Amino acid sequence: MLTHARWLFGLAALFNLSVVLGLLLLGPWLNPLLQLNEATGSNLALRDLGLMLIATFGFAYLCVAHSPTKFRLYIPLGVMGKSLVVIAIY
Repeated sequence: MLTHARWLFGLAALFNLSVVLGLLLLGPWLNPLLQLNEATGSNLALRDLGLMLIATFGFAYLCVAHSPTKFRLYIPLGVMGKSLVVIAIY
């Protein structure tokens, strides 16, 4: 069971952190591809806030991947956080 949890949360951490690094470092190439407008002003602050939250989830998933039993409490927090994002956008 621990091996499956490590793989699952390791891949989740890798995905979240790659999204953050991709949008931060490859923004000029990814923005036209994803049809995103250039972020300026308050939109830039909201983009950075969203990327920091995604990076926080990535770090939490990395902790769970490292030690699933020790960081078990991060799992429901991740579920609640992602669910609240969906509800807020809806």
